[in-house]
Amino acid sequence: MNGIVGLLLAAGHGRRFDPAGQADKLLQALPDGTLVAQQSARRLRTACSSAIAVVGPASSDALRQVLAGEGCAVVTCAASADGMGHSLACGAQTATDQAADGLIIALADMPFVTAATVDALVQALRSGAGIAVPAMAGRRGNPVGFASRHFSQLAQMRGDTGAKTLLKAHPIHEVTVDDTGIFRDIDTLGDLPGRA
Repeated sequence: MNGIVGLLLAAGHGRRFDPAGQADKLLQALPDGTLVAQQSARRLRTACSSAIAVVGPASSDALRQVLAGEGCAVVTCAASADGMGHSLACGAQTATDQAADGLIIALADMPFVTAATVDALVQALRSGAGIAVPAMAGRRGNPVGFASRHFSQLAQMRGDTGAKTLLKAHPIHEVTVDDTGIFRDIDTLGDLPGRA
């Protein structure tokens, strides 16, 4: 068994960030110079035994290099343009092939999640939770942890609904955190610190 694996979904097109498709939001610099995708990957790798990053066929070599440089196994999802569910399924199948005990599924455009939050989700899965989500002030956020017993269903995800069907169908263990990063993503240029 290979412990709890981080799954970073990095195949999105970021059309809201740059409708022209020229600027990749995942390669934008945060105030300390770290790139968005780099920080998201780093937080996963800090708490997880290993990490998988799912990219799309059109993802740049620069993005792939950044993710690989942070220790992620980079996997290309051929159908990523058809919705996040396809990327999720691709990553879940890879985790199944690696005999992982669980997955922490994170979004590459959410770099503000703390390593402590990811670690708390890892610990929840290790303690027997089937699905673990971070919550703050009664509101749930990302990333989300899944035990291996859910991998087969995750590997069948399609479209753009992600894992919402699983979250509705199974008990969820809420992990209370003090981390506004679980709600913050980079959708537009104004979401980058100092660029509002």
